[in-house]
Amino acid sequence: MSQRFVRVSVSDIEIGSPLTESIFNSGGDLLLRKGRMITTDRQQRILLKQGYVDRVSAGSSFSRSNQNHDSYRPAATSSSRNRKEQDEDIFLLVSQWLNRLFQLFNLSQKEQNVDFSYQVLQLALDIQLQCQRRSDTVLAALQMDHDNHYGLIHALHCAVICEVIAKGEHITQLERVSMIAGALTHDFGIISMQDALHQQAEKPSDEQWELIHQHPDKGEALLREQGIDDPVWLALVRYHHERLDGSGYPDGVGSAQLSIPVRIMSIADTYTAITRPTAFRKESTVNSALRVLYTEGDQKLDRHLVERFIKRVGIYPCGSLVRLSNREVAVVVEQNKEMKLPKVTALVAANSHPLAKPQPRDLETDGLQIVGVEPYGKYRSLQPAMETLWGNYL
Repeated sequence: MSQRFVRVSVSDIEIGSPLTESIFNSGGDLLLRKGRMITTDRQQRILLKQGYVDRVSAGSSFSRSNQNHDSYRPAATSSSRNRKEQDEDIFLLVSQWLNRLFQLFNLSQKEQNVDFSYQVLQLALDIQLQCQRRSDTVLAALQMDHDNHYGLIHALHCAVICEVIAKGEHITQLERVSMIAGALTHDFGIISMQDALHQQAEKPSDEQWELIHQHPDKGEALLREQGIDDPVWLALVRYHHERLDGSGYPDGVGSAQLSIPVRIMSIADTYTAITRPTAFRKESTVNSALRVLYTEGDQKLDRHLVERFIKRVGIYPCGSLVRLSNREVAVVVEQNKEMKLPKVTALVAANSHPLAKPQPRDLETDGLQIVGVEPYGKYRSLQPAMETLWGNYL
């Protein structure tokens, strides 16, 4: 490894804090960009084992760290970045949302705090604003993130999907803010054990299943302790696992008791859960998740709302990895009027090697078709390239 790089330390990659410098592996390949937030012990362990920092780009801070590297404490980076740059970097923005949600969870564990409701609603408003500006971009960034804390990224993804579907149903802006707040906090009753569940190799035990079935009730109680009395917000938290046919939990209520906001939340929660694999459940592709939503329409989920969601995000949502008829692997960067012909950019050649430079492909002009959807697990190494591509594309 070049003397230009130095090993990272625990103080450089604190859980819950944004990275002040990009992290590279021993070959100089980017592992995680500056500004991204570490949200799990697993991420931290991997970076401590494999990570290096470019001392040239780190500048003066590493002059200090060469003398006593372990004493270096990273400062927050958001104030040092140009506001326009922050606005345009969707991945940095998502990392900031993760950080805020991480802090909100910690805040929710304390006695009633007047800031809790205010901060959740502020985050909800920020998400709503970004969805108004560039909903496809936000959806893509969340769709592509399979590395951060399951519960946090899942909640953000649900929040954005709720906003996207609800806006098409002409639900008022104020009610949509309450829905986003509900989506952000819907799993607060289980989030402390969520990442461990996500990583364990075996299926949940009977005791864990009991806690899982109790988490909507626990989450509602936790929010009421924080002074939350918004009926839309609380309903999303309590009923997001209920189903139209009464087969859900915790109360087993049916369609008559499930409002449109709750039905939308159920779709968002189901979709994001299916597309994010666990150690004991194989990863499903996005089109497999959409098929499950459609199959469960009318009986468990609201078919009209499922169709609204599919029409809005397409059968190949932005950020999806797809296999082309020429055997290349491409990422979907934009939807088209023809749902089967989204705009894509090739990342992997037919010989399975990464392309030296991403290549836009016009499916119609080039006579290409999408012949399959690829899981993210096979292409984790492409994450930095996809982020760079997405930034340049925008």
